[in-house]
Amino acid sequence: MSSKRLSLLLSLGCVFSMIPLAQAAPDEAVATVDGVPVTRGTLDQTLEGIYGEQILPQLIDDQLLANALLARGQSVSDSEVNAELARFQAQDPAIKAAAESGGVRAQVVKYQIRRIVTARKLLIARIPDPTPAQLQAFFTTYAPYYGQPAQNRLGFLATATKARANQLARTLKTNSGAFNSLVNQQKQKADTDPIAGQSITDIGRFETPSEFGTIRRIPAEVVAPLVKALATAKKGQVLPVQALTPQGPFLIVKVVDRKEATTPTLAQLQPDINTDYKMAQVAQAEIKKNPRNPQKLEDNIRQVLELLAQPTTQSGEQDARPTLRDALAFMLRPASNNSLTYLRAHSSVTIADPSYSALASSYRKQP
Repeated sequence: MSSKRLSLLLSLGCVFSMIPLAQAAPDEAVATVDGVPVTRGTLDQTLEGIYGEQILPQLIDDQLLANALLARGQSVSDSEVNAELARFQAQDPAIKAAAESGGVRAQVVKYQIRRIVTARKLLIARIPDPTPAQLQAFFTTYAPYYGQPAQNRLGFLATATKARANQLARTLKTNSGAFNSLVNQQKQKADTDPIAGQSITDIGRFETPSEFGTIRRIPAEVVAPLVKALATAKKGQVLPVQALTPQGPFLIVKVVDRKEATTPTLAQLQPDINTDYKMAQVAQAEIKKNPRNPQKLEDNIRQVLELLAQPTTQSGEQDARPTLRDALAFMLRPASNNSLTYLRAHSSVTIADPSYSALASSYRKQP
């Protein structure tokens, strides 16, 4: 996904105009070169020629899912799509930027969100609504996943030597506003002190105190004092020098911004919790199909969240914090794939264009 879970929505960025969205005239100019237009029709034909066999099955599958859901007397509303989009935007800046960009890029994100909601709604269609007692019990068990822990956005000064760290700390004690200029000084020392070159004024994202060490792969016992300090730190606060080992490197961390912890109530989140409850029932059924899985749903969720939280880049950068719904969606992938396989084999699909005849075998209706 730029993250594993979310930015897959943007993987079709190169074929946006193949999605059946708002109509545009084929002769509309999308670019002009020395007075000669490059038309929408030319762009569409080129993209279809390159990506058609990749995208057509997805469009067919999307319609199969929508038809199957409609057969159950249900559909996906714009408000459901917008609610899920808001959740994704809060987790992934790439999704947020695409949704706010307008035009085809924003439309295709909503199109992909609609598919996600449709597939999920179809999977949970047979699960009855929970009773108030069942919903309360579910929320009580998983309440920690719905709250937001305190999160800090940090900057830090890094250096290989204790003497330099102490010098930086003394400067900040007399001039607290010097942090950014000191970061620039450290970056200029990168040739002789590579650690200093890792100094940064603002990492640009919020993270929980415990994530500070996890993202940077610092042993918990080493970073524990800093994590403890970050738990109650205030915006703008500069923390004392922290030695990551007795020999260094040494860090001075600044809290650039902070979000305090939140604890929502069941009443505030009832529609979401109702959906998560139903997803959990389907996930539990999937778990039981494989005896090698931990048989407790809570244990499976914990394992999946740990997997999703692993850094995905060589630099150790971490994706947005995975949520309970992310874990449940991950666990429901086999069920979703099985559902599509069934629909492909039991629905009437005709591929009229002979250039796509090779795809027909994937949609051959069984007797």
